[in-house]
Amino acid sequence: MTCAWGIFWWLGPIQEGNGVRQLIIDEHATATQREALRALDSETHGGPIWEMFAAVCPTVLEPLIHAAANLASFLLGKNPQSLGLHALHRIWCEK
Repeated sequence: MTCAWGIFWWLGPIQEGNGVRQLIIDEHATATQREALRALDSETHGGPIWEMFAAVCPTVLEPLIHAAANLASFLLGKNPQSLGLHALHRIWCEK
């Protein structure tokens, strides 16, 4: 299974903004899939939900290319707050 995850964190209340976001893209994603995910994160596609994340998370870190299946099983076994994250979202998965 190929997946991508988005992680989001804030140093204070979400509504105050100043958050940070980063994509974690499965190493098996194709170049086309990677570009589509980057377009979502850059607000050029995706609509209001992505615009909302951009408004409260203006700092964007470079995407990580990782064995997302391994990372997913690690992250799903954790409470995001215990990792210092405020939100962890599976953005896309494909078998």
